[in-house]
Amino acid sequence: MTRDMEFTEDVVQDTFIKAYTKLETFRGQSSFKSWLFKIGLNTAKNKLRSQRVGQLNLEKVHLSHGSKVENRIYHSNVKSQILQAIERLPQKQKEAIYLRIFEDLSFKEIADLMESPYDTAKANYRHGLMKLKNSLSRNDVLEDWYDLTEEIRIIPKIAL
Repeated sequence: MTRDMEFTEDVVQDTFIKAYTKLETFRGQSSFKSWLFKIGLNTAKNKLRSQRVGQLNLEKVHLSHGSKVENRIYHSNVKSQILQAIERLPQKQKEAIYLRIFEDLSFKEIADLMESPYDTAKANYRHGLMKLKNSLSRNDVLEDWYDLTEEIRIIPKIAL
């Protein structure tokens, strides 16, 4: 959700500190994993609200050399456009997309984290995917739409 490794590390550290200090409040109504993800999700949202994230730090840019440069440039362009399209989604759909694709959570876990019914979590994910498909196909980002989720799943693996 943050697209910045240092910022993410801060969120993770704050999440574990909060979880440790509030461990006695865990009631076991959901899995520990869901409880911890909820704390992390809320911590990330709060930090994102309080700080402006998304600006490129030129010190972190690594230039790549070699025979795969053109392929990486294409993938980095696709990655950038997909992430921008995800950011434009309504909040619930954006959360469902991030949790399902980037965190590989089940719809039950997503429903627990989002405090919504299972079908609502699934619908948020599906509507988000459809909006992404429409948005990106209008911009000719991806030619083949037979499996949008597979294209999105490779985003974290693409090196810039």
